[in-house]
Amino acid sequence: MGRHDASSRATHCKVDVPISFNISQFDFYYDNLESDIIEIINLHNIKPSFIEIEIPELRDSKLYPRLERFINTISKYGVKICLDKFGTKTSSLSLLSSYHFDTLKINREVVNQLLLKNKVNLIFTKALLAITKELNIKVIAQGIETIEAKIPFTDL
Repeated sequence: MGRHDASSRATHCKVDVPISFNISQFDFYYDNLESDIIEIINLHNIKPSFIEIEIPELRDSKLYPRLERFINTISKYGVKICLDKFGTKTSSLSLLSSYHFDTLKINREVVNQLLLKNKVNLIFTKALLAITKELNIKVIAQGIETIEAKIPFTDL
């Protein structure tokens, strides 16, 4: 993550606009990640509620305690957390029950399979949408660019 990339763009804005940015698994090896993000927010007088940080599912299970600390600190500060690219080979529903996420982005590949009327993905997606609804997690399906592509999701 470029330390000041998102904040420098926001500084030039005269209105409150949502800011979303991705961090990678490798950013979690950096011990001051959350304190640096909070410092940038304060430095540029950005409302934390206008920021959403997109995080990937971590492949290194040793990083889960670090993920928990990050989510707890950043969420308490008012920043939203998005679990990005859900539906890849490493997806785990336990992440949704173990950590607080405001948003879940369903991977484009899962969306494409659903559009092809893949029955297994349809069942999985229905269950996932029911879970996220109960957990009050907003869902974004990546790759829906036409009204026709939206129809399967509105029918679920």
